[in-house]
Amino acid sequence: MEDTITVYGDSEKLARVFNNILKNAIAYSDDNSTIEVSVKVQKDMATVTCTNTGTTIPLDKHNQIFDKFYRLNDARSTNTGGAGLGLAIAKEIVTLHEGQIDMQSENGKTVFSVKLPLIAQGGHHAFDKTYFDSTKYGRLKKIERDL
Repeated sequence: MEDTITVYGDSEKLARVFNNILKNAIAYSDDNSTIEVSVKVQKDMATVTCTNTGTTIPLDKHNQIFDKFYRLNDARSTNTGGAGLGLAIAKEIVTLHEGQIDMQSENGKTVFSVKLPLIAQGGHHAFDKTYFDSTKYGRLKKIERDL
């Protein structure tokens, strides 16, 4: 297996995705626990997982975790300084990159998974002929180009 995995996307926006996920993992992990980050390749996608140990997120809250302004626990969120936007922003960025983000939480372990398309052999995107314009601040725009 190669040491390098190259995904298709805007590096600054993707850095924001992983920064948001890791900040949440740090804020909501048990003291002195380990946060595990791993990457694996399946078909034309790279999957990055971030696992932390802490309070299990209740099953009935799983669908809301990526909603704008949603905070799992208002009292706890005040201590972490979050406004409830980080995961909503992460989801939007991942979706615009033709990827997927999801979360599983049970038995004191919470796992966030981000799937992103790989660069196909020859340096082209495996799915379509688009790239993301990162020159504008804010929302990513999908722009067609010839390869």
